[in-house]
Amino acid sequence: MHTAEQHRRKQGAKLVSIIVVNYNGKAVVARCLDCLLAQNYPNFEIIAVDNNSTDGSRAMLERYAAKGVRVIRSATNSGGPGGRNLALPYAGGEILAFIDNDGYADRNWLSAAVGTLESDERIGAVASAVFFARRRTILNGCGGTINWQGYGGDLCFHAPYEFADIPREVLFPMACGAVVRADVFARMGQFDPLPLKWYEDVELGIWVWACGYKVVVAQEAWIDHVSGFSDAFLPSKIYMCERARIRTALKYYPARRLGAWLGRELTHLMSLGRDQRPLIIKAWMWNLAHLLSAWQWRRKIRPHKGSFWHLLDRSWGHYPPPVAENGALHPDPARWGSSLKFDGSIELAQLNFGWNAVERSSDGRPFRWTEAHASAFFKLPDGAQYCRLGFFSPLAGPKGQIIVRRAGTLQPLARFDLMASGTGWEQVFFPCRLTRGCYEVLIGIARPVKDDSGRIIGLPVSSITFE
Repeated sequence: MHTAEQHRRKQGAKLVSIIVVNYNGKAVVARCLDCLLAQNYPNFEIIAVDNNSTDGSRAMLERYAAKGVRVIRSATNSGGPGGRNLALPYAGGEILAFIDNDGYADRNWLSAAVGTLESDERIGAVASAVFFARRRTILNGCGGTINWQGYGGDLCFHAPYEFADIPREVLFPMACGAVVRADVFARMGQFDPLPLKWYEDVELGIWVWACGYKVVVAQEAWIDHVSGFSDAFLPSKIYMCERARIRTALKYYPARRLGAWLGRELTHLMSLGRDQRPLIIKAWMWNLAHLLSAWQWRRKIRPHKGSFWHLLDRSWGHYPPPVAENGALHPDPARWGSSLKFDGSIELAQLNFGWNAVERSSDGRPFRWTEAHASAFFKLPDGAQYCRLGFFSPLAGPKGQIIVRRAGTLQPLARFDLMASGTGWEQVFFPCRLTRGCYEVLIGIARPVKDDSGRIIGLPVSSITFE
């Protein structure tokens, strides 16, 4: 029973239509809907589209109809954009929100997202702060962009939230957690249904900017995402990504940019290996067969003069550059020890974030490059008197800082300035009197650089030991 105050709040708040597309999501969709039903925003509706699931999740959705969820049944699997299109005619809200069936929204998600959207009439869409569901301190992304070649990437991908450089404006909101003014769809009409998956969020962002709005990140609108869940149902992720990438450029790249892009496409194709080249050719053949519909989308967006090009990454070839896959790490306190050596034994259970893959030096020594920030966990059954760090530096001088803090806290217990002697591989000792317990070592590098592959590298570390 609503109180009079709640009723007034609901009357004053804009209706938000939340759209969820489900395909064989029995393992995830119930939790997704439970999180949505628990939102503290006072005025919303939930529309769930089932894409002809075969795992029993359609029956699960029917049970949520009794809780007020509107369920739409598709006779075929129409993919992500096609499924969302089925829901659009039923959406009565002035604001539309999209979330994947493997996205678990924080209770304050919708309130934070709508608050950001309504804070400025020039904002047409907001991107949520999306975390890995299994690593809730590591970002899956905060909106995204594409580069001049058309390859897309989520910004802050695998970044620890504590050190993430979260942008204010982005090209597009991730499809999991996009909150958009319905006015954009009044002009756009619907998503392009031909690509079954990928780049529909890029398309949405381009339309938002073309319509004279902007896309911003709502940093307090949090979603946990089971990354990769829906990818398991795709026959060829690379092929589908490539054909969606090419179609996006053909539909939306400014005419004055298309010539340079086509030339770069040929160069890009010739640079690929024999195993990859056939997929690009196949994607191009598909796009040539659908060239007329791409041209029709170009005509449709032409009256809308807003620019999006300034938000693209100014690079050609593959994008984004490689990063340490922090979201794939799973620290296990039961396996933490007092030392860390990159010999392939237990270090994966101790690594938290910021570590690139194991490499070997010219003398066979295993090590890992850190990123700008790197973290690892330790268990000290008897406490410790000092910490010893093994690393490589051919140049003398300051390298950064090392911080020791109790696991699960942000308060430093010890802080050391890391200085190198410039002798190559060396070990430095830091006094730290610690009682028994679990600790985190945080390495911050003063001047990280990019290597030839574009990844950020900081310090090559061979070992960390407490004694």
